[in-house]
Amino acid sequence: MNQPPNGADTLYLASRAREAALREILVIIRESRADETPVFDAILRNAAQLCDAPMAGLNIINESRSQLIMVAHCGTPLKHFVVGETSWGMDSDLVPAQTTREARVIQVEDLAETEPYRQGEPVRVASVEQEGIRTFLAVPLVSGEDAIGCIALYRRKVKPFSDDEIELVEAFAEQAVIAIENVRQFREIQMRLDHEAATREILESINQSRANEAPVFDKILGHARRLCDAPFAALVMAEPGDAHQRMVAHHGAKDSTVEIYRAGGVPMDPERSFAARAIFGRHVVHLPDMSDTDEYRNGISNATSLVEEQGIRTNLFVPLITSDGGIGCFVLFRHEVRPFDESQIELVKIFAEQAVIAIENVRQFKALEGRTAEVEALNKDLEDRVATQVDQLERMGRLKRFLSPRVADAVI
Repeated sequence: MNQPPNGADTLYLASRAREAALREILVIIRESRADETPVFDAILRNAAQLCDAPMAGLNIINESRSQLIMVAHCGTPLKHFVVGETSWGMDSDLVPAQTTREARVIQVEDLAETEPYRQGEPVRVASVEQEGIRTFLAVPLVSGEDAIGCIALYRRKVKPFSDDEIELVEAFAEQAVIAIENVRQFREIQMRLDHEAATREILESINQSRANEAPVFDKILGHARRLCDAPFAALVMAEPGDAHQRMVAHHGAKDSTVEIYRAGGVPMDPERSFAARAIFGRHVVHLPDMSDTDEYRNGISNATSLVEEQGIRTNLFVPLITSDGGIGCFVLFRHEVRPFDESQIELVKIFAEQAVIAIENVRQFKALEGRTAEVEALNKDLEDRVATQVDQLERMGRLKRFLSPRVADAVI
């Protein structure tokens, strides 16, 4: 007859279960170099199961450290919160934000007995009344000196998490940080390889397109749009002194945008055009949010049109610079407020340098081609003159056979 496990046996089994969970997650970390999602799912599943929590979530801070975003959830489906969409401001008093901001464990024994709930704070009320959450535990994901997110466990009854359970979730949090760092490093390496491959391909295109820059421009814009995650990429050409800008190549531009450039609707005026400002100033112009600029607030037509008619928010302008000054500009747009990172900006600057090389190569090729045509014309003239002189000598030779040399010279 089986005997119920005693206290020591229970502790032993719990310890074995925790060790098995930690080993399982380490295996998934090794196998998921390009995506943290399987690791997050395994962590939350094991945390919820071993800590007797019907729900568990994982939140990650954004790059600007302004928002905390729910990126994973396990357990009872949520009614009020949506993975990938729900976020909280880092300056809020909500537990996940506070835990991440202060990089410390926070446990609330009963959300219904907190001041924010009594005062009707919307998220706290939704957590209690719609999700049925009472006891709440948040454990930070600490990387270096700062937290980059947190693991949250919820119970629908008032039952605080024990010290052993909190310690286990802290171990899971360490594994989550390892997974995040591994994926970040993998993506950085992959991105660097992609950037190198793109620059090599463009250099090959430059070598093969000695008489025409268009194939090079097309190749550059294709890579810029893909590697910088921008739905619109274009190259406009203009120099200080020009009245208007010309769009010479684009990927993703609307017909209305192309028509504006074709009709000369974009002036070469730094006060009215960010592209002109980049060209005149010979420096990158990066606008995280076009609607948060003086130009938009003051009703400058180009800025207003970009935001209100085309829905463009984040903008990047990278000039093409020669020894004589700016000659053009790469333009990249995004429809959401999502600034370009430093690696993307540096990549477009490299593309701008390659575009200048292509332009200079074509100019030199055409100049050489013109000189070649001139030399060929001179050679043809020389050949004609030589042929005329040879003909004259032959005629003189024939005449001298019948006439005296003096008479023959007079005839010629």
